[in-house]
Amino acid sequence: MKKPQRILVIRGGALGDFVVSLPVLAALRGAYPKAHLGVLCHRAHGRLLEAANCVDEWRDLEARDWVGLFVDEPLRESGSNAWLSGFDLIVSFLHDATGVVHRHINQLSGGQLLIGCARPPNGACRPASEMMLEALEPLDLKHCDPVPQLQFDLENEGAKILALHPGSGSELKNWPEAKWEQLIGRLSEEGERLLLIGGESEADRVGRLADQFASENVRAMINRPLPEVAQTLAGCRGMVGHDSGVSHLSAALNVPCVLMWGATDEEVWRPAGNGVSILRGTNGISSIEVGAVLDEIKKCLPSIDS
Repeated sequence: MKKPQRILVIRGGALGDFVVSLPVLAALRGAYPKAHLGVLCHRAHGRLLEAANCVDEWRDLEARDWVGLFVDEPLRESGSNAWLSGFDLIVSFLHDATGVVHRHINQLSGGQLLIGCARPPNGACRPASEMMLEALEPLDLKHCDPVPQLQFDLENEGAKILALHPGSGSELKNWPEAKWEQLIGRLSEEGERLLLIGGESEADRVGRLADQFASENVRAMINRPLPEVAQTLAGCRGMVGHDSGVSHLSAALNVPCVLMWGATDEEVWRPAGNGVSILRGTNGISSIEVGAVLDEIKKCLPSIDS
């Protein structure tokens, strides 16, 4: 089989969905190092890839140019459609219940189209990142690493900052705010330098916690660009949070994580890597005690004095 010269990966979804797809990009880059590798994805994710120098180019999946791809009507000529037609291997992880999107892609591209799952199906019994790699099976690639990895040059290497992410994409995944207050208070008393991280959806919660403990040792990073968040996380000594996109990002950056886990399937969605510690309560995430989290931080994360 002729090696592809231009490869496109199409990936929507939230941050965690995107991070578990990173092994696909790494596998394609490893197998075809001379090929041009492009990604069609959400703008924030594309900027993250650009900052980490993972791909040759990316385009914004949310741009108006792509609306026609999702509509069951004849395709019109456009610069975006012409760009897509220039790839001889396309790997798509788009949800396409009607088949319209992938039919249009086939019409535009004369190359090979591989379709992966947008989300792991219910009852899946393997890590999500491994299931993403299944899309590449027709290429017969060997030794694909299922662990997502990102690398950033550390501007603050050796910093003793502990990152805290008190939110997630669902309140059902969140540890109670009152317990976060207790945890932050205890860590502050022990002299920890803390960074509270939050996106737009959790800005209020993170803002309240940051205001309550505002000091030289407690600061907040709220709704900042994803490359900036990743760059900052990469220099932290550890991250404490929930099942969230930020947790997946931290693990991909090789930052040790302590995660309070709720009802999500851990076998599928646990961030990959050896530096991830999971805490579960006997009666759901809200039953996890502050003392247990403190003990896990001391056991699993490098000491503040190391």
